[in-house]
Amino acid sequence: MLRSKWLIWLPALAAAWLFDFLFWNAQGGINYPIWITILTALALGLAHYQGRKPAWPSYLLGALAVAFSVFTALRSEGLTVFLNGAAAFASLALMCATLTTGNWPFYRLFDYILAGIKLVIAAFSRALTYRWPARPEAETPGWKKKASGWMAVLRGVLIALPILAVLAALLASADLVFASRLGDLLELFKLERVPEYIFRLFYILVLSYLFSGVLLHALYPAKEEERPDPEKAWMNPFLGLTETVIVLGAVDLLFAFFVTLQFQYLFGGQSNIKETGFTYSEYAVRGFTELVLVAVLSIGLYLVLNTIAKRKSGGQALAFNGLAIALMLLVLVILASSFQRLLMYENAYGFSQLRLYTHIFIIWLALLLVAAVALIAAGAPGRFGLALFCALIGFTLTFALINVDAFITRQNVNRALQGKP
Repeated sequence: MLRSKWLIWLPALAAAWLFDFLFWNAQGGINYPIWITILTALALGLAHYQGRKPAWPSYLLGALAVAFSVFTALRSEGLTVFLNGAAAFASLALMCATLTTGNWPFYRLFDYILAGIKLVIAAFSRALTYRWPARPEAETPGWKKKASGWMAVLRGVLIALPILAVLAALLASADLVFASRLGDLLELFKLERVPEYIFRLFYILVLSYLFSGVLLHALYPAKEEERPDPEKAWMNPFLGLTETVIVLGAVDLLFAFFVTLQFQYLFGGQSNIKETGFTYSEYAVRGFTELVLVAVLSIGLYLVLNTIAKRKSGGQALAFNGLAIALMLLVLVILASSFQRLLMYENAYGFSQLRLYTHIFIIWLALLLVAAVALIAAGAPGRFGLALFCALIGFTLTFALINVDAFITRQNVNRALQGKP
């Protein structure tokens, strides 16, 4: 049980005030890693203080959150900063959602989404629904004692103000630097800034309320979460195997026809492409974005069918898995075709940010497809959520580690030195 409500409200208020202090009228930089690091330490430290020992996977997420946030200060390229900033915040949120259980490595894809929804709901409602500890009646001070204390503070302030005013005026007259700093301080109390202070106080209080809900959900969730079974369906399947086989089989046949053409033309060399009436550059530039989209949609199709398709026997499961593996392998070849087109494009015109973004994305998407094939073959398709989580981490870290702008510059300078356009 929480020892005191102030153990939640004060850390939440400190986190909200720190957000205002670091980000109000400030440009991005070291402020974001400072904020993320303090929030991570605050959540883990408060858990230890309350005797709610965090699970070891929570420390891993905390380390990832800090690492991602640091790269937002070390890099200036827009997408790198955005991806690492979002990954830091998402890692911290997932840590809070599973702080004491550490269940996230066992989550299905649906469980990750559900954990995020629960955390958002808790941020808005947990502070209202939590049963705060009541102070014993004997320890509750009377209103007279409270009023007396506040009056003493007020008298002290009224006595100190004129003394401070006289002494500060003398010091300002004696030192120009002090006078300048004192003038900057007095700027804070101008009447025209009152609306700004009211607005900032309002959102600090709102953030404090939201952060308190998150901390309560992390330390004392409304219901203790049991470790999920990755291989247990989160909904009852309803689509028959016949319909499933027709859908998967039809898509497999379509992809097989497309792959056959790719081997005949794209992988067969420039002369085979020209025989179709297209130029090499037209064939290379056209379509790699669409092929990547086809790959993404195919993964989505598999996930949906894996969830809703009935498999009443081992033979039916084997048939479904065989068609699913065939789908993934064909999509891998389609991705290879897309990657080949992209390499042609880069070889002809050099690197740009968009081309490098796509380059990295295709590689990690291919690795995800390989992982999906391995999981289906091993009979553990429920682990796809964890595989996707790891792929997203790898994708984001790749941007941070290679330094996008520096990589593009090196590649294009080398092209120029080789006499290429």
